[in-house]
Amino acid sequence: MTRHLVKSCEMLWYTSLGLFLGLQAGTILAVVEAFDSSRKVDASPGLSPYNDPQFVETANEVVAGFMAQNMFKNGGMVVVVLIGIAVLSRFAYPFLVAMAGGVQAGSKKLSGLQLTAIIFCAVLMLGGTKQMLDMNRDWPGLYDLQVDQAIRQARRADFDDAHKTSERFIGIAWFAGAFALVISPWCQRLADAPLQSGDGKEES
Repeated sequence: MTRHLVKSCEMLWYTSLGLFLGLQAGTILAVVEAFDSSRKVDASPGLSPYNDPQFVETANEVVAGFMAQNMFKNGGMVVVVLIGIAVLSRFAYPFLVAMAGGVQAGSKKLSGLQLTAIIFCAVLMLGGTKQMLDMNRDWPGLYDLQVDQAIRQARRADFDDAHKTSERFIGIAWFAGAFALVISPWCQRLADAPLQSGDGKEES
């Protein structure tokens, strides 16, 4: 029974981390396409204050920004849940392996690197997601007509800095998660159970 739990935990690790990497990459590609498409069709918003003439240079950005915010907000919540499941399964795995007994295979050193990588990934994802939510909250202030242009420019500079930081966090987190997933087959694990012959003896 415990051996089946080990296998289930291992499957949960691969599934949650694989979905995390795929969804995160897909969301980023979709956002890039949204900005590229809005420029190609010369899209512009029809909603005030974003359609004010003084924002004509960033009209395409506004349209794509509306889409990007929703994609990052919804996708961001899902990827945080997925990386949380991956972390929990990674912490539970060695305890289940110990309970199952039997022969262990794989490298302890790589297991340590894997654990470090997935923790690093989770911390960066939490930081990047928080930064993204803060950016979504502050984004309308870039187009606030009730304040001076100098204030809007200062907000824009802060927003751009936060955007670069969030990109770095999420990018490094993705590669850390990919590294943790790729080395999984060589990390310490419970060896496969030996086959049993009809009389109950192990087969060679």
